[in-house]
Amino acid sequence: TQIAEGAGLLYTHFRIDDDGCGRVWLVNHDLTLAQTGRMLQRVFEIEAYRVLALLALPIARRQAPRIAAIESALATLTDGMARDEGDKDETLLRELMRLAAEVESGIAASQFRFGACEAYYGLVLRRIAELREQRLPGLQTIDEFMSRRLAPAASTCANVAQRLNSLAAVQRHVHLHRRPDVDDLLDRSGEAVRGRSPGKLDLDAFGPDRHHDRAGRAGVCPVDREGGTVEAKSALPVGLGVH
Repeated sequence: TQIAEGAGLLYTHFRIDDDGCGRVWLVNHDLTLAQTGRMLQRVFEIEAYRVLALLALPIARRQAPRIAAIESALATLTDGMARDEGDKDETLLRELMRLAAEVESGIAASQFRFGACEAYYGLVLRRIAELREQRLPGLQTIDEFMSRRLAPAASTCANVAQRLNSLAAVQRHVHLHRRPDVDDLLDRSGEAVRGRSPGKLDLDAFGPDRHHDRAGRAGVCPVDREGGTVEAKSALPVGLGVH
């Protein structure tokens, strides 16, 4: 491709050779030394940013089947809610909470890389524009090459990111619609957990005399249960351990 409005020629195949290096051939027709350095720097940045943008593509490919499964499950879930299947309310709500966790996990695992892909792709396009290319007969320009190879990958990552954000929005809408039911389910689940907790104490099991007696032997003042105040003055050494 011709660069700098015909002041130079640039050839590259954007492939890694057997020695692990790529090849760039710059022919200087009418470039100053500073222009030559800037052109080479732009070419190197195009390749570096292209590789960094493509790091998101494997993540997008892994997330796509997972997103499709979540979309299908969410469609079934909202359909069940629309038909108001009262006998399955708790099952539907638990599935809603599970799907919400799946979506949040997907966003957390990919949001940074998808955002970086978008930024690096934008940098590639700007560096290509700065080359001021002109087409050579029978050869692709760098812009055409990136449009065929990099643009589809960037679009795939953007699409997956958009689908994840859309799922999160739908989840929030459904949650707000059924918020009283979700809160009730969480309250009941919390009560069940507290009921099974081995650390649950029944203070009424300890009589006041027994309470005062133990407190006196320990050297501390007892709790004033009627006044709702606590004063503790220990005559014994106290050790505090943090694990």
